[in-house]
Amino acid sequence: MSIPHIELTESQHRILAELMVADLPSPDGELASVEARGLAAQVLAAEVPTLRWLKLITDTGGALSVTMLGAAIFHRARQEEAEARLAAVVSFADVLEAAAGSRRTWQQAPRALRQLAQGTISRDQAVRLVLS
Repeated sequence: MSIPHIELTESQHRILAELMVADLPSPDGELASVEARGLAAQVLAAEVPTLRWLKLITDTGGALSVTMLGAAIFHRARQEEAEARLAAVVSFADVLEAAAGSRRTWQQAPRALRQLAQGTISRDQAVRLVLS
């Protein structure tokens, strides 16, 4: 079975991430537990119809749960993020290799590489950090 490519909004991705951990109450149910998990009840209520229509979640017995398709879409998005980060790390390594003679570059490189790999800075920010 091929997995369709579905672009998720940030809030849809966050909801799927929470559903990968545990079910959530439906938007018309207990909202305190939704908010305790860092989700805004109004965002959940706004996104649930679309996620249901896309067949990424189900609402049974007052509980939202992720479908197999939803889990696949979630994991694909995670994989694509990791691939993009890895490509940025490889590109950054090329920059480091080209600037091999600079002492400042080598002093700043570990920190910049760590932040780039963690996704806290972009490749361009990492390059500026080591070359400025």
